[in-house]
Amino acid sequence: MVAGKNVNLDLNGKTISRGLTAKRAGGQVLTVYGVLDIKSSVGEGIVTGGFGEGGGGVLLSSTHANLTLNSGATISNNQANTGGAVYVTGGANLTLNGGKISENKVYVSGGGVFVANGVFNIKSGTITGNKSISSSNNILGGGVALDSLSAKAIMTGGTISKNEAQKGAGVSMLAGAQFVMNTGTITENVYDVQGGGVWGWHDKISVKFTMTGGTISNNTPISTSGYHAGGGVWMGEYAETEITGGTVSGNVCTNEAGFVASGKLNMFGGTIRGNKGGYGGVFCGSNTQVNIKGNPKVTGNIATDGITSNFFRN
Repeated sequence: MVAGKNVNLDLNGKTISRGLTAKRAGGQVLTVYGVLDIKSSVGEGIVTGGFGEGGGGVLLSSTHANLTLNSGATISNNQANTGGAVYVTGGANLTLNGGKISENKVYVSGGGVFVANGVFNIKSGTITGNKSISSSNNILGGGVALDSLSAKAIMTGGTISKNEAQKGAGVSMLAGAQFVMNTGTITENVYDVQGGGVWGWHDKISVKFTMTGGTISNNTPISTSGYHAGGGVWMGEYAETEITGGTVSGNVCTNEAGFVASGKLNMFGGTIRGNKGGYGGVFCGSNTQVNIKGNPKVTGNIATDGITSNFFRN
């Protein structure tokens, strides 16, 4: 697509496929420089078969690039190093508005979506069954990976579910990225090390997770042996977490707790309940700055030894 052009694409149940079985430069199915709205009025329309370096399905690469994925439109079964379905850079914008991002695979980060520089608005629709796979211990963001100070995702609806990664099976954040969850659901994602639902860390630049509503629930480790921490949320050093609403529940881990905050935790509302494993509900490191006000609820969480344990500080 040429910059400055606006295109409305109705797939009408058809499939656009590159049919690639090996990675190549420029292996994405679509490259967007202008404004593209995709929908499918009849049946499911699919963008598939891409295999690129950054972005298997779609590459958004300029401030003029704006992709909206509407009802009936699906980006699925693409592969890349980063951004299995969509790679966002150059200040571009991606909006999920009833569409689906599913069954994509990467070998570094962002099984579904990788945001290097830009904004991802999740309004409705699903991000499901995407995988970040490698023998490395730093494979991030099964559903969504946010990777810089200029990367942000805002969730006001939709579902992120059944994605897989070693860290941040639902959503991961690095290097100053921000994730805001107002409503929506992050559920049934599978992780191997940390952060079944949401994960954030950087050794110098703060990342930030803000939760005002929605649900993070029933995220689980890939196995019951080994180190698995933060079944719902894992936020490391130089990470800021602010909770004013929403629920983190039913997540499973073997270490630390269902909700881990090692940087700064502002908890002014919300509910953390029924998480299992480690020390139970909330785990804070010895250097965590904790600020609790209002009426947050931390209840019914169960530690690995079977004892109810809601709040633990190392």
